[in-house]
Amino acid sequence: MISAATASGGLRDGEYVVDTALVHLDLVPGAAPGDGLLSLMRSSLMIYSGDATRKSDAVPFKLGVGEERTGEDITIPLSKLHSIGGVVAAARDGHAINGGDLNVTTTDGNETIGIAEIASDGSFHLDSVPEGTYTLRILNARDTQSLILTVSGNSYSSEKTIHQYGELEQPIKVEGDIPNLVLAVPEQKKQAANAASQ
Repeated sequence: MISAATASGGLRDGEYVVDTALVHLDLVPGAAPGDGLLSLMRSSLMIYSGDATRKSDAVPFKLGVGEERTGEDITIPLSKLHSIGGVVAAARDGHAINGGDLNVTTTDGNETIGIAEIASDGSFHLDSVPEGTYTLRILNARDTQSLILTVSGNSYSSEKTIHQYGELEQPIKVEGDIPNLVLAVPEQKKQAANAASQ
């Protein structure tokens, strides 16, 4: 139930949109012995009032002072959601990248539709992507090394970045599942310029 009130305990009267997040998590073992299972965010999708997958398409509702509102249900359109998967590799030699982030945005870049992380084997999975035309971006792509630090008998896991890559931006049209994308990330501009001058 949503209610409006003049006091700080409720919402001010006005126009509102309800949203919810559909999040997929993978549980993976931690690097250090005491870490147990850690969660890796596989993907996340926001759904808005009116069963919209884009905030710009959300159906707002008005709430007056003292008014209570029920029935603002959100239905997730599973039959129109698809998965995108594949591997991220370095353009220079084709080896799999083991760290970084992906996002799918509207073509104008104003709305993020889904986000995911690159797994330790270079693979990625974006679940629940609505049908449409988007821009897929890879950010903060990097080669990493897991380190285990021992302090006073306790072990802690840490990550060291070995090599950083540039960003990749690619148009993508989603009409069904896309299971086997291979995305090649370039060298960072500064690193590529240094290599060319040597």
